[in-house]
Amino acid sequence: MAQEQIRQFIDQATQSIQGGQFEGALRLIDQALEIEPKDADALILRGICLSQTGQPVAATEAFQQAITSDPASAKARYNLAVHQYAQGQKREALQSAREAAERDASHSAARQLISTIEAELNLNPMTGPNPNDPLAVPPVVSPTENSQANPYAAAPVPPVETPSQPAMPGPPTTAGPAPAQNPYYKYPNAEPAHSLPFIESMGGVWTGIGWFLVLFDLAMFAAALAIFFPIMSEAMAGSGNPAQLQARIEAMPAATVLQIGGWASKLLIIGYSILDIIDRRGNFVWLIPNVICTCCSFGWLTMPIYMLAGRNK
Repeated sequence: MAQEQIRQFIDQATQSIQGGQFEGALRLIDQALEIEPKDADALILRGICLSQTGQPVAATEAFQQAITSDPASAKARYNLAVHQYAQGQKREALQSAREAAERDASHSAARQLISTIEAELNLNPMTGPNPNDPLAVPPVVSPTENSQANPYAAAPVPPVETPSQPAMPGPPTTAGPAPAQNPYYKYPNAEPAHSLPFIESMGGVWTGIGWFLVLFDLAMFAAALAIFFPIMSEAMAGSGNPAQLQARIEAMPAATVLQIGGWASKLLIIGYSILDIIDRRGNFVWLIPNVICTCCSFGWLTMPIYMLAGRNK
């Protein structure tokens, strides 16, 4: 169950990153890390968000934590290299990129970053170690007077690599990706993007509200059953005058409270369902059983079914 919650936070954070909403993604990732502080994927995403929001020191720390959590991770090292490259720490970025390529020989983005940095630093493979070994560290050649004319000087910062999909060569990421055009943050298994911004900004809190409404409606139902069942039993047994039994119910202070709470619960559940379906572009057919059962005081029964199954349709 905990892993499912972590994956949900990571998926939602990935969607926020896709839209360039790094601060919202950071809040989601922090919730995932509250459950599992050493989750490498969450730490990688946290480093990406911190790097994109101008917190370089904290971003470096997050990437280092991801590496400590998963020493074999090429993704963590590659993202650290991209971050270091964006900060102008090219030698550190070169080392991190080489470590990423060592752990994943098929990591083309890491090897491309290695080649780019080597060219920018004027590293001469002809006078260094075996040029057929792209991971070998060649000697540094002093920059020439014409180094400012280096065609690689304006090379864009490579894209980051999220846990959900490998990075692809593309435009700079320092200014944030374009939500409608960026092809690097599209994930085949991700949930559909939110259509209501205020719900997206709430992150996991919105889901928590849904489950709170379930518990609230169940509490109203249980309280009504506990208070009114003895009186209802007398009426069913025919041992009391119906008018007197009705008067007893109306005279109870709890009756008014339960009536108000019950109607409030019904309206909130129905309203929540409508907004959630609109936000997720879901199927409005789910409203039919939910509204009917909620009006009959059984929303606590159908709402969990919607929360667990209907929200993914």
